[in-house]
Amino acid sequence: DWLKSNYTLIVNKTDKPIKILINAVNITELIRAKEKYRLFKNYSLISKHHTLANFYFNLSTNQCTNKEINKNVDPNLFDTSSIDNFFISLSKLFVLEGKNQEFLQTYNRENLIKMYKKGNTNFSCEQKISMEHSIPKWRFFAIDIMENPDTKNIEAFFYIRDIDQKITLNQTINKLIQSDYEIIGL
Repeated sequence: DWLKSNYTLIVNKTDKPIKILINAVNITELIRAKEKYRLFKNYSLISKHHTLANFYFNLSTNQCTNKEINKNVDPNLFDTSSIDNFFISLSKLFVLEGKNQEFLQTYNRENLIKMYKKGNTNFSCEQKISMEHSIPKWRFFAIDIMENPDTKNIEAFFYIRDIDQKITLNQTINKLIQSDYEIIGL
């Protein structure tokens, strides 16, 4: 266990020490929380190299505190003036009917805070979106949520990955399997 100690020296009228008061507090949980938070921050730094875009949110203050967007993605697609505005701007890129409202039921600031307090720290989904009037492609969205042990703010790391080839390949294989072929080869 980790202990934090405070010492108070008590002196008499002639400044001669006569007692020492020691107050110790167990800070093991705080140390564990700080280590978990450090790993959370490191994970976000490492995973940004495999994503199209990363956004760091402070859910408590309703701010996008950091963003990194791949050079092939237009940063103007995302409204980062507030967290809900960000999710709304992202959902407008969805091409499948009705998926944006389904997405916004989970991905909104109030719901994410509420779900975090219930113990849910990760959410993810796959959506087909069109960026900059391009051919719609499949993207993977994920958010990891954690409390900052120093500020007690609830923070989140949201990222977007390209999964178009993976989804397209799976769909092609499934269509081939459903067909009446005797031999299939890749």
